[in-house]
Amino acid sequence: MFGKKDNARDNVANFLLCLSGVEEETGLLFLKLAELTENAPIKQQLLEISNESKKHAAIFKGVSEKMGFAKANAKECEKKLGVVSSTIKQISAELAKKEKLTSEELYEFISKLDSAEIEEQFMQIQAKTFQLMASEISRLYAVNFEEFEELFMNIARDEENHRIQLKNIRETLSVEQKENGDAVKVKFQNPDAWIRTNF
Repeated sequence: MFGKKDNARDNVANFLLCLSGVEEETGLLFLKLAELTENAPIKQQLLEISNESKKHAAIFKGVSEKMGFAKANAKECEKKLGVVSSTIKQISAELAKKEKLTSEELYEFISKLDSAEIEEQFMQIQAKTFQLMASEISRLYAVNFEEFEELFMNIARDEENHRIQLKNIRETLSVEQKENGDAVKVKFQNPDAWIRTNF
C-alpha cells in the first residue's frame, strides 16, 4: 500500500492526504445533494454527512502534516484510491448539471453511493486500519501516531453511521415513491373519483 520502506513514512503521509481529498469531495457531493433536495428531514441528514465528511478531511490532512511533508497530487491519489475517487467524481459531475432533484432522482443517486457502499465503507476500513496500526506506525516512523487512535475510531464510527443514514434515506424514498405510485394507480383505476363533478 505504501511502497518501499525507505520512503514509507512519506507514503503514509501522502495516502492520508489523498484520503483527506476524497473526504473533502464527498462533503461537497453531499452538500450538493442537500441543496437539490426539498425533503427537509432528508436534507438535514445529507447536511450532517457533508459536515462530518469535511471534518474527516481536516483530520486526515492534520495527521498527514504530523507525519511529514505530504505532496500527493490528484493523479497519484486517483491511482491509489481507484474506484472510490472515480465514483465520487462521476456522481459530482452528474449533480452539477441538475437544478433540483425529484425523489426518484435522489433515490437513484443515493443508490449509487449506498448499494456499492463505495466511499463510506472504504473510509471506515481505512480509519479502522490506521487505528489498529497506530502503535506500529509510531514505532516504525518515530511519530506519536497513537494520539490519533481515538480520532480514527471516531471516523470509523461516523462512516458506519453514514451507511445507516444512507440506507434509511433509501428506504424513506422507496416508501414515498410507492405511496405516490399507489395514489396515481388508484386515481386511474377509479376514474369516477376524479371525473365526477358537482353541478
